[in-house]
Amino acid sequence: MFSFGRVPVEKQLETLATIGVRLNPNVSLDDMLLSFPREDFERKPYDLVLFVLGSEIETEPWGRHISGGAWNFAFECIEQPGSYARILRNLTRLAKRPALITDIGDDITADMPAGVLSYTLNDEPRSLDIEVQDDWADGLSVAIIMGEIADAIDDGRKFWGADNGQAVILFFLTDDQAARINRLRKNALKPM
Repeated sequence: MFSFGRVPVEKQLETLATIGVRLNPNVSLDDMLLSFPREDFERKPYDLVLFVLGSEIETEPWGRHISGGAWNFAFECIEQPGSYARILRNLTRLAKRPALITDIGDDITADMPAGVLSYTLNDEPRSLDIEVQDDWADGLSVAIIMGEIADAIDDGRKFWGADNGQAVILFFLTDDQAARINRLRKNALKPM
């Protein structure tokens, strides 16, 4: 049931870990507290915690994810060749199958009218025509890839997202796991 009272951030992390969304090894609460004070996490339980779990640690060395089970995907991210490759790597990281997609061909930039994304999924070559919309990721193409990943793994998990303005915090969960999070954060997750 949704809680309106303060919940210690440690308890929030413990509860989410029982659902399957946990801190990466060698990441601590102190790493999360670099971004926001404890009071902010506890004021709206499971709101800010889910967002920060999808983020990176805000100190050197850069590029360290707080959780392997969440990703804050900002759609305004296509800047140079390799931007779609980064998206695919993050999606397979969430699915805990980083080698599922290989041979990524991505020379798409924001100043192109269109492009082609090529990749190999489970040893099967694939390609998608990408509609370029300035520096925004092609949402339809990303949705197709998320569906392909879920179909290839075929273990009952799929991508779920919590709206974050111009971004979405993505998770790869079973329906039961998503329902348990939705009970904590009042239907925050929607199937992608």
